[in-house]
Amino acid sequence: MSFLESLTDAPRQTTLANGVRVFFRKTPPSCLVSVQVWIKSGSIHEGEFLGAGLSHYLEHMVFKGTEKFSAEEITRKVQSLGGNANAYTTFSRTVYHIDLPAESAESAFEILAQMTLAPKLDPEDALREKDVVLREIAMGEDDPDQKLSEATLATAFRVHPLRLPIIGKREIFRRMGERELRAYYETRYIPNTINLVVAGDIAEENVFAFAEKFFSNASARPGSEPFVPAEPPQLAPREITLRGNVKILRGNMLWKIPGIAHKDTPALSVLASLLGKGDSALLWNELHEKRGLVHALDASAWTPGENGVLWISYVADLDKRATVEDALHETLGKIAREGIAPALLKKSARQSLVGLVNSRRSVASTAARLGIETVELGDPGATKIFLEKIRALTPEEIQHVAQKYLRDETCTTSAFEKNLPAKKKKSEETQNANAPTSMPLFEEIRLENGVRVLLQPVSGFPKVHLRAAMRAGGAFENENAKGASALLSTLLTLDAGTRSAAEVAETIESVGGVFDEISGDNSLSLSAETLSEDHSLACEILRNALLSPKFSEENFSRERDSQLAALHSEYDEIEEYARIVLRQKFFGEKFHLGTHSFGTEESLKNMTLENVRALYGNLVVPENLVISASGEFDRATLLGELENAFGTFRSEQKFSDTSDIFPQRENSAQEIEIHRDGAQAIVQLAFPDIGFRDERRFVGTLIEELLSGMASRLFLEIREKRGLVYFVGASRTGSPAGGMFSLYAGTEKTKTAEVLEEMRKEMERLRRGNVSAEELIDAKTRICVGRRTARQRASNRASSAALNALYGLPVNIEAEAESRIGALTQDDIARFATEILSEEKSLALTIKP
Repeated sequence: MSFLESLTDAPRQTTLANGVRVFFRKTPPSCLVSVQVWIKSGSIHEGEFLGAGLSHYLEHMVFKGTEKFSAEEITRKVQSLGGNANAYTTFSRTVYHIDLPAESAESAFEILAQMTLAPKLDPEDALREKDVVLREIAMGEDDPDQKLSEATLATAFRVHPLRLPIIGKREIFRRMGERELRAYYETRYIPNTINLVVAGDIAEENVFAFAEKFFSNASARPGSEPFVPAEPPQLAPREITLRGNVKILRGNMLWKIPGIAHKDTPALSVLASLLGKGDSALLWNELHEKRGLVHALDASAWTPGENGVLWISYVADLDKRATVEDALHETLGKIAREGIAPALLKKSARQSLVGLVNSRRSVASTAARLGIETVELGDPGATKIFLEKIRALTPEEIQHVAQKYLRDETCTTSAFEKNLPAKKKKSEETQNANAPTSMPLFEEIRLENGVRVLLQPVSGFPKVHLRAAMRAGGAFENENAKGASALLSTLLTLDAGTRSAAEVAETIESVGGVFDEISGDNSLSLSAETLSEDHSLACEILRNALLSPKFSEENFSRERDSQLAALHSEYDEIEEYARIVLRQKFFGEKFHLGTHSFGTEESLKNMTLENVRALYGNLVVPENLVISASGEFDRATLLGELENAFGTFRSEQKFSDTSDIFPQRENSAQEIEIHRDGAQAIVQLAFPDIGFRDERRFVGTLIEELLSGMASRLFLEIREKRGLVYFVGASRTGSPAGGMFSLYAGTEKTKTAEVLEEMRKEMERLRRGNVSAEELIDAKTRICVGRRTARQRASNRASSAALNALYGLPVNIEAEAESRIGALTQDDIARFATEILSEEKSLALTIKP
């Protein structure tokens, strides 16, 4: 059986005597397993409690302790094994999942069985967690995208429960408590709604044995499906407008469509893909490339059950709503009248196949796909049949569904616009996690002209990821052209060689490939990922983009506006805004890390195409270029293609690296408070950090892990025990020569001082080296298993190797990372926290209403 044929092979399955169903799919060797419990109960199943968010509330509560394990024991046990436990709730399901080393799989079964079959649901915990959910609801009220999505569904649906937010409506949720929670649990968490979904590098007999051992004791008991009313037909267009202090327009257009089993759904799925998936998509090409009306656009067909929606979302300038909506209706109307070109169907079928391949790239994604097939769709063969139906579609069928469903009278439009001037209103891994990886090392080859090529052939997964990376960012930008690197990376993906931007996108997407860019504070890169048989095309696309770009004024102007829109969008979101302000205050305006990688509003407005051309000339030189490849390929063939593409490249410019300069902060702790409209407050505590090239970098990684995640002492103290915050963690912003280490938390405005005090106490604990052996081992294991998990994806492997080469680190340093981390001690932590994370040089920044 070929790999692609195996993508649709039937999983192994059984049903326990009590009705619990078990599904398993074996994956290629990875030493990892994902164990998931899918409960067929989501927010639409809450019956008499509809709109209360009990499904989501219960998801929180099962982590608070069981008959056998306390909340802290659950977290500690999972993370001591290097695992990751989490959960999510949708309209139709609640899923609990643990990803961990395969040798520790039995523990995942035991923990998940306890959580779903024997939760304590303690009244005091329920009361405390209720406050946490209320804060989560408040955080959503500060998120323009979430608010708009909820308002759009509430407008489109008048009767069906899809009109209500998954998290619940505040006024209904406030009335819920342990009694209602337990009543919902007893009627919905029953064997007939419980499905075990497992994927990974583990023996089939072990999966079924563990399932029997831990899930067969649950007694079968009766349960009834809550009544879900049918949505009546929509007879006229609907519209909703939200307003707030935003810098960018967000808009949606939505049509109700049938669910997954309907005969029209394959055609609707393809129609959505053709409209908004990729840079060659019909709407993107028309509204962004040709007319310059939108900065971002997406289209999707969501068909979870009996009901679905075809959803178009966009981001544009504040004054463009009417123009964008008119253009969308015009373009959709043209498709309904004239149909689509047959070649587009071939592209969509290829994309569907690649999407199926991508759904099996990790144990977690494989299990998630298996759950969709078996629990949501009810048949593991549904994916194959759906793909066959897509391949058999004709242009006439696509035109038919466009005419049938995308009618003006059944459309719901929504937008989040700026406040009107006169109506401004307030915003209501395993015990042996250090085992060496079997992943082959990267081979480093320097071409005659100085370009470095990194090759990692990995068999077993028929894709190749090519990445071209270079040093870039604020350290290389003119003072008046901040953000030019990010803009350059975007422009490089457009017109190149003999192809226009639309032709570039069409070419790569016609084989189901992806051509993308990413830029950051210190680098930019282009990547092309395809099936293995198409890597020659990926190489050609990458070569043309880097060495034969066509910088047009039209593209420059449009993409500069889109980058400014993206910057405005981040300013609208309080967490992103807080990060931006922290960088400004910590690094100052003169150092490049003090400015967002997108630049500033002023720099973008004043930037010219010549600024970008000049930066291109300085950066795209052989000695600053690294090409990395990971995936299934023939080494000699690919190396020959890369030599032909990049080996003769020459430049008169000499690369100048000025990134080793790093400003020193004065020995004077600062506290800054900034006020902003909103419902929540953000607290951040920042310290100077080392750079990428510092030998102590792994100590910083370990400290970041000690301060992050559900098992951290900080989380357990101020989130679980005291309920001071909704989220808390640590992050690092850096450069080769230095950076910033910060703690962050979301809380209420009345508790910011208390949260900041607890952060400082935790840092002082680390400076004293007061870290238990168990805490240290658990953190090390989590890091190592996390790295193992990341290595599953060729894109992560290629990116990591390329950045290591750029920053002057050993290309294969990942191979020794786990042993280096494993050797660290409490003394290393205390020394780093004392010498580097100095309280004397700290900055406390609070953003609050």
